[in-house]
Amino acid sequence: MYNENLEKLIEMALMDGELTEKEKQVLFKNAEALGIDLDEFEMVLEAN
Repeated sequence: MYNENLEKLIEMALMDGELTEKEKQVLFKNAEALGIDLDEFEMVLEAN
């Protein structure tokens, strides 16, 4: 759905079943740099 690097970051962040605040910050920073709508991105993260 997203850039391959961002997909890998998402996978690693969710690997332990918990999304920490730091992981979320890193993911949002990367998503924003790619021009991804952050509200949409947050919905996708919460669905996982």
